Amino acid sequence: MSIIGLILTIGIYIFAPTLMKCFIDTPSIVQDGTVMLRYLVITMVCVGIVLLITIVFQSTGKSLASLILSISRQGIVFLVVLMTMYRLIGYTGIIVSQAISDIITAVIAVILFKWQIYPEIYEKQY
Repeated sequence: MSIIGLILTIGIYIFAPTLMKCFIDTPSIVQDGTVMLRYLVITMVCVGIVLLITIVFQSTGKSLASLILSISRQGIVFLVVLMTMYRLIGYTGIIVSQAISDIITAVIAVILFKWQIYPEIYEKQY
């Protein structure tokens, strides 16, 4: 992670309530939005990993792996996590669902990368 990314992440985490108040002034929404924003900003590294690996798959012609990642974060994984977390911990589960699905999708991306791309890179080196 670059220094700028780290500084921005810390800044958004610290000033999350102020940032939320720029858009809405209802205290309960600001409070919930602050929690959600903090979870999301921490997991942005996972989003970067997913996007980078998705682009690698697209540029190397691995369309199935690219499709899996494309529909996972905002689709299948998110929906399953959202429903599961809501049933387990209610409203808080909704708030943390996107962050959890980002982490799960990043793990899927790394596994797919090691399965699809890594062997090709390793074979070319030796």
